[in-house]
Amino acid sequence: MDSVNKGTGWHELPRLVSTYMMWIAVPLVLVGIVAVELGFSSWLPNDGALHLGLLVTLLFAVFQVMWAQHAEVSTKLDGTRDELRALRSSVRDDTALMKMEVAVLELETALSGVRPGEEIVIEHIGLDMTYAWHGVEGLIRRFRYSTRLDYRVLVLSDRAADAAAYHPDIRKWMSDGRSQIEFISRKKAELEATVNEAGGKLNLDVRDYSDLPVVHGIRVRRPFDVAYVAICRYGETGDYDWAGNSYHRLRSAAATPAQADLISLFERSFEHYWELGSPRNG
Repeated sequence: MDSVNKGTGWHELPRLVSTYMMWIAVPLVLVGIVAVELGFSSWLPNDGALHLGLLVTLLFAVFQVMWAQHAEVSTKLDGTRDELRALRSSVRDDTALMKMEVAVLELETALSGVRPGEEIVIEHIGLDMTYAWHGVEGLIRRFRYSTRLDYRVLVLSDRAADAAAYHPDIRKWMSDGRSQIEFISRKKAELEATVNEAGGKLNLDVRDYSDLPVVHGIRVRRPFDVAYVAICRYGETGDYDWAGNSYHRLRSAAATPAQADLISLFERSFEHYWELGSPRNG
């Protein structure tokens, strides 16, 4: 099968025959033309045969050009088909888990199609946000041309909870989250100025929550609906893991019942914590 795909199969036979005929016909016609010019036309067949040879050579030449164009178009079509196949695979394979970095890159790629002037609404359930904030800030700066960018983010904190009751990993997240909220609050004015200078408007709303973190991730609500969600769990060594390599891509429009349940889990969690959380916007 590889030999056929590389151009040496039976479908290449017409081109090969044409090429060999060109190799034979062209020299013969050239010899005939030179013989006529030198006065040796009596050695040649009649003029009709010479004209026929010229016509055949011309037809072979046209066939070669058309075949070359056909091959070029076929190559481009094959490349397009491969790209479409890869795209369909990526779009349909919503059961595959992904790393956080891949999820952020995919989300930015999807948002790159948003036209200036469209509203972007994002809901984010974070943990301590010390690592994820870099991605959030980069996303805000990249899409600062949006007329309105509403970014609502929840940050885990120990402000309203007795942290001693939680796993040591969670206590660390809560402590770091409280500090990160203060940092984000200081960055808010700078980011708002950056977006305003670009002609957009930023509404960065930060609230804290104090609870055992289970579901976390990011969801775009407008101009389309897609979420990247991970589930915290206890690890084999007894640690409490944030599952940074196990993000689920969830599309509301094409969700299976299991995926729809995860979307509901994220949505209800966000609404619950948002209602209880205190605005922490500086």
